[in-house]
Amino acid sequence: GNRAGADGGAHVGRLLATSDRLQFMDAGSNDFGVEGAEFMASQINTNTSLTELRMSSNGMGADANPYMGQIFGSLLGLRSIDVSGNEIDEDTAAEIRAGIVAAREQGGYTDLTSLKLSQNPFGDKGVKEMVVALQNLNLWKLQLLNCDITDIG
Repeated sequence: GNRAGADGGAHVGRLLATSDRLQFMDAGSNDFGVEGAEFMASQINTNTSLTELRMSSNGMGADANPYMGQIFGSLLGLRSIDVSGNEIDEDTAAEIRAGIVAAREQGGYTDLTSLKLSQNPFGDKGVKEMVVALQNLNLWKLQLLNCDITDIG
């Protein structure tokens, strides 16, 4: 992968904030980390042109939870999201849920069909957060491989 780091996250955020035509972005394996997620969240305005975002394996971790909520709450037109392999825990899953719910209140996520959350240790509580966020969507594909989910979740 790349080593774009926090500065790369800021650049991606600025790009998403100013673009009204970009539909697909693969920003996976860039090592954005928590600081990159923070910069990205601070730069994103409400973007409706982006329909597919791949942001897997960026090492955002549990400390990025408030920023992940902002990112998910700002990208209203997404149809496909991949945030697998980012060490998302149950608290971050709750922030993502809050972001999706807020975006849905603004008319966003009406066409979301694919969500990849694999290889994130959010467990049973995190999957329950996702259920709340994803109710009544036209989701066709949901990946939850290796997410520490038990039969309780």
